[in-house]
Amino acid sequence: MLSEDEMAEACRIIGYTQDPSSLFKYLLDCKGKKHITMADLDTAAMQAYWRGDLEAMSPLEKAKSQRSAKEKADQEAKEKRFEACDWLTLKKALVRQFGTITAAWRQGLDVEGNGKVSFVEFSKQIRSVGFSGNIRRLFGELDADNSGIITFNEVDKEWSSKLSRFHKVVRAKHHSHQSVWKSLDANNTVVIEAPAFVKFVAELGYKDDANALFKQLLPNKGIKKLSLSDLESSEIIVLGNTEDPNANLKFHKRCSDRLSADEQAREQLMETQAMKEKATAKKIGACNWNALKEQLIRKYGTITAAWRHGLDLSGNGKLSWTEFNRMCRDHSFEGNVTECFREIDVDGSGVIFFDEVDHDWFVQLKQFRDLLTQRYETNEKAWREGFDPSNKVMCEYEDFDEVCKGIGYTADAKALFKQILKDQGRKFLTIEDIEFQSMLVARAVKSKSNTET
Repeated sequence: MLSEDEMAEACRIIGYTQDPSSLFKYLLDCKGKKHITMADLDTAAMQAYWRGDLEAMSPLEKAKSQRSAKEKADQEAKEKRFEACDWLTLKKALVRQFGTITAAWRQGLDVEGNGKVSFVEFSKQIRSVGFSGNIRRLFGELDADNSGIITFNEVDKEWSSKLSRFHKVVRAKHHSHQSVWKSLDANNTVVIEAPAFVKFVAELGYKDDANALFKQLLPNKGIKKLSLSDLESSEIIVLGNTEDPNANLKFHKRCSDRLSADEQAREQLMETQAMKEKATAKKIGACNWNALKEQLIRKYGTITAAWRHGLDLSGNGKLSWTEFNRMCRDHSFEGNVTECFREIDVDGSGVIFFDEVDHDWFVQLKQFRDLLTQRYETNEKAWREGFDPSNKVMCEYEDFDEVCKGIGYTADAKALFKQILKDQGRKFLTIEDIEFQSMLVARAVKSKSNTET
């Protein structure tokens, strides 16, 4: 806005020689006004200003608008960088990263997938998302029942109740996950989209928002379709809640709809005993290399998968003392770490390679790699012509077995296939798996040749 005096000064600066007072009165659009605005001078420019059209503004106005936009962007960036320091800010950060609180629980807190989070797990996971507050105090706030573990109902009671109600109505009509999925996936598409899920839960009698439930069941915000494993994971979340009266009504993972009541009870008892044994085993840390190796295989399925996910976290085919020490700590090793490392490091090189971890499987992997190289020369050619000739981007066991026969591999192909798998939850190989086992062998062979030299 400009007053009459300011108008006179502006006229003087731009060289206007007529009476500025008369001009000021002329521009006033009504009696009683004491100031003129941009709208009085140029209506179009004023409209452009409110639209944010910088080209229609004066240099000064353009600079002010650009500065305001920059300050707003800087503030938004600052808020995004702001470290979480309490549960409210941490929960917002988790939801922002994973999409929903349920996905945040599955991917960001309960990474073991057992429906419960210990203090050690909690500390490790929230540090990774930038939490800067007092972890022990926060854990105590969430652990409402002082059990020493956190369950999903302590993280989000509202969604815990909704998930529990969903599984209650599901159990009323189905007795296994496969039975539920068969009803959902009538067209055998392997994954389910929101409309089909919403229709399914409406028929079950679920009263809450089915679309919101669908979103909560998804594993992360980048995925838009539901799988059978997502249903199983959501049930584990409910089972972790010891306050839920429905928590003991666990589905049979195998299709047991046709079993008698006695058979189902016996099967459930066996599952309960297995869970107790597993929990007991977790509490007892290994105290020597043999026990630690068994623990790793039990956790990851094979010694090769254990090497990939539990030992060689840097993925360079070798294990330093620092990495080994960290691995022992992460797996609650109770023995002498230095003596254990020396026991494995046979050549005294100060670095452990796969042949020192499991020499028998190293020999078999080396034989497979050598035969594959003789037949195809490169991994890329082997993948293209042998493992994946149909360009499916994956290799299942039947194709793998044919390649083994073709190159003359005479040992157990099925056991080898299992060893090369990235993890036991997957039933096919990728070219990365083939390249990984080749690198694993190559690093160990190079180490041996250097030692001999």
